[in-house]
Amino acid sequence: MSKRPEPYSPYCGLVVNDNEQYEKVQGAPHLAISAPTRTGKTRRLLAPAAVLHPGPLVAVSSKEDLAELVLMRRGVTGPTGVIDLRPEKTLVWPAGVRSMVSDPTASIGSADEALTVAETMLATSGVGFGGASSGQTVAAGGLWESTASRPLACLLYAASPQGNSQGMPWVLEAVENLGVEEEEDGPGGGQMSLEATPSWMTAAALCPHPMLSDPMQRVLTMNSRMRDSVAITVSKAVTPWVRLGLSATEHLDRLSAVDELSIESFDVSMLDDPDASLFVIAPNTGTVAGAAVALIDSIIRHFRKRTAQHQLEHRLLLELDEVCNSCPLPALLNYVGESAGLGVNIMATVQASSHFDVVYGPKYADALRDIFPGTVVMYGAHERHLLEQASHWQGLGTRRTESYEPNGGSRSQSSHLGAIIDWQELLPQSYEEAQLLLRGTAGRRVQIPDWSQFLDIYDSAIQTRQRRQRTAVATA
Repeated sequence: MSKRPEPYSPYCGLVVNDNEQYEKVQGAPHLAISAPTRTGKTRRLLAPAAVLHPGPLVAVSSKEDLAELVLMRRGVTGPTGVIDLRPEKTLVWPAGVRSMVSDPTASIGSADEALTVAETMLATSGVGFGGASSGQTVAAGGLWESTASRPLACLLYAASPQGNSQGMPWVLEAVENLGVEEEEDGPGGGQMSLEATPSWMTAAALCPHPMLSDPMQRVLTMNSRMRDSVAITVSKAVTPWVRLGLSATEHLDRLSAVDELSIESFDVSMLDDPDASLFVIAPNTGTVAGAAVALIDSIIRHFRKRTAQHQLEHRLLLELDEVCNSCPLPALLNYVGESAGLGVNIMATVQASSHFDVVYGPKYADALRDIFPGTVVMYGAHERHLLEQASHWQGLGTRRTESYEPNGGSRSQSSHLGAIIDWQELLPQSYEEAQLLLRGTAGRRVQIPDWSQFLDIYDSAIQTRQRRQRTAVATA
């Protein structure tokens, strides 16, 4: 009976084999990485994993350092883009790296997709103010969110390629204008011009799907207090793009006309290329975090859909550096739980898993710690709970202890049943090593060389492979 091939796992360290050669460790489909700041999470794990990944890459970080490292070796042979959500943007990138913007309406091709995007925006509307747990809270039992979902979907559909193709700038204008006073038909016999003033009424006219446009018009006929509550809920959902719009206006004022034309809207189909790379630089404060969450959620939906339709050719590596700061996905628990069926491999770093408790809440955080199939504990990480769990997987054994009487000097021995290995023995002893914890085992000690040393190992391995290929061709 043939052995079942092991599922792909991202890079999580190296070990030395019997031939005194470095080889990649088989880890887990999703990895949580815990280490204090300045210990090398980016240089020792995220950047090497991005270089070694044989498929598309999406890397989210609050700084540009991860992108700069990866571009040294991953190169721009495939489509490469940067979405910088910070007010202070990096203006110069290597040749071939395209500056992009995130527009959730660009990927909408049907009414169903519009509703899905609207629900995601409503679910993440509170992320920037109070973390992912705030993104999951609802008011009045979710009454206003459920009432606002289809009107918001109608607005998004109207601005999508299926409508007037004017994108989020049009939505931001329409959100603030109900257009109730423009309800009367114009000379065109009820035909709404694509150039009409952005408003809720204009969106209802541009959307040919009654299941979206009818709820929109019904909201407009509600009494003023209920109508304003729905409008406020919709306005809150698009707040991240208001901030992005203000930032982009200031940024564009400093660019030439040619540079402005070089900025393009991100299309998720770009990631169907196995050499594609997308770097998202998201600030760790402010409401813009909701835009990063919505972007990553749309990317994951794309790969989940391709997996369900058996169209997935290359798995996506999703790197979330300081996930609790830059991109606190409210549905992270669901994504990690889906594992291989998602079409995405996730690497998420934190300075301590207790940060999950602050951002997601204690119960959610406990579930995350238990569900992540693999955890890398680096030097200095405060993860006693996880290490104790790992020692329990090793099982129990009999230990013998020896004691001496203080006065007579006589010696006695005793035995007791306990853990075969104590959790303290699993602690890494230097920056160069880490403990890889895999569910069901106590894990193993792995080496995590610094980026510069990793490049030497990587380049040497590439040269060795090329020599073998040339020798095989010569002897053929």
